[in-house]
Amino acid sequence: MPSVFQGAPKREATPEIQASIMPPQKRKNAEAEVDDPREATSTKKQKNQSSEARSEKVGSNSTKGILSLPSELWTETLKNLQAIGPLTRAPSDTPVLPETYLERTDTLRALSQVCVAYRRAFLPVLWESFTACCSARVSAKTKSGSFYKHNGEALLRKCAGFTANSELAGFVREAHVILTRYQAATLIPNFSAALGKLPNLHTLHVLHAHTAMTTALKTGFEGVTLPQIRTLIIPGNGHEILRSCPHVLTVRCTSEDGSKLITVIGKHCPDVQEMHGFCTEESYMKRMVKAAPNLRVFEISTYNPENVVQFLPRFKKINTVIIRTPRSREDKQAAALQACIRTVVKGLKDLPPSTEERRVRLWHDDWETRQSESGGFFTEVDLGQA
Repeated sequence: MPSVFQGAPKREATPEIQASIMPPQKRKNAEAEVDDPREATSTKKQKNQSSEARSEKVGSNSTKGILSLPSELWTETLKNLQAIGPLTRAPSDTPVLPETYLERTDTLRALSQVCVAYRRAFLPVLWESFTACCSARVSAKTKSGSFYKHNGEALLRKCAGFTANSELAGFVREAHVILTRYQAATLIPNFSAALGKLPNLHTLHVLHAHTAMTTALKTGFEGVTLPQIRTLIIPGNGHEILRSCPHVLTVRCTSEDGSKLITVIGKHCPDVQEMHGFCTEESYMKRMVKAAPNLRVFEISTYNPENVVQFLPRFKKINTVIIRTPRSREDKQAAALQACIRTVVKGLKDLPPSTEERRVRLWHDDWETRQSESGGFFTEVDLGQA
């Protein structure tokens, strides 16, 4: 089934909840966007206390403050803090995300440092997302053009930390990074090695990779296998990373035409079921039929849908076509979109009968909020009415 990435609507937190969330503590190292994982030691390495005293403390605090609320409530409250999602994109004028994305990290870190009970509740949430893709804090007085150094050093520090702290490494589910030429000969091998030490990592999101670092990526990922990754969001020049993910299910191309990614999918990634952001010209479609025989979900634009429809019968497992369209108040009435919907629906109806439900979905791409976690929203097309 297709992946649905939807952002949660903003909600006003009650005064009780706001009072429960402590403001972030002032950082000793203002330039570091996230603490070194080596410094976030496990509860076993905290101040020496007797087991009885610690148990008493944990028990007394586990029902106080924000932890006195149902977990669903404080989890929903945290959604008001901007998070990085699979569809989050960097601004057009810089490859890094703004400082506002650090607020969620700061809040979770502060909560995890309150006491043992809070640490047990919030440390896993803090580290479920591994990020090195934000601009430096204003207080760090880092030059605006040196984002590559700031993020490069942050990535090196975190990679070393995860290698040293297997407990935190086990928390990580998603990684969101930018890759530049800064110390690439050292950074890329360390990064690929650290990814291999994250057993529960399922999503790797590269928001930016410099176009002139193909050789560095090839060298850094050579011999590396990341069987745990199921979703890969990369630019078109990230094919050397894709080569290391043999069991990836979803591939999203964020730049270029995806030609190099198609080649790698055909040779190294037989399990691919979803493809987004790829060119749909006829020559590309012919290659995709051979490269991804297990394709179930495919994303297209409203441009020339006939190229896609003629190849649908050759994808034996296809069940969902996603039509990407810019978000606007009149987008449903746009002639090009309506024509595309009719063409795709007819193409699906002409396929041989299937036991699985077939769907046409519209992805309304919101470029005005391109930095948000969701980046848009889905609507379903009624195949009976189209």
